[in-house]
Amino acid sequence: MIMPSELRELADEHLTAALGSSQRLRAMGVDSFYLAMQLAQLQDNPQRSLRGVTGELSLTDEGKIKRKLVMLRFENGVPEPLPGS
Repeated sequence: MIMPSELRELADEHLTAALGSSQRLRAMGVDSFYLAMQLAQLQDNPQRSLRGVTGELSLTDEGKIKRKLVMLRFENGVPEPLPGS
């Protein structure tokens, strides 16, 4: 079984090599897999969120998945997360 930390490392390796929209689709697939593994914990604790590849993921009161995007700044062509995001 792949642990979430290993999944993130694998995703980072593969996403770096991917191009264009296929990169976004892979990221959403990784997040979907991670959400499926953690769904019960999210349902049990509405204050909990997951840091996914595409952003911070949580469940709304209606049971819908909410994604908060991470804001980035590009420094010399390299994306860096903004403080507090």
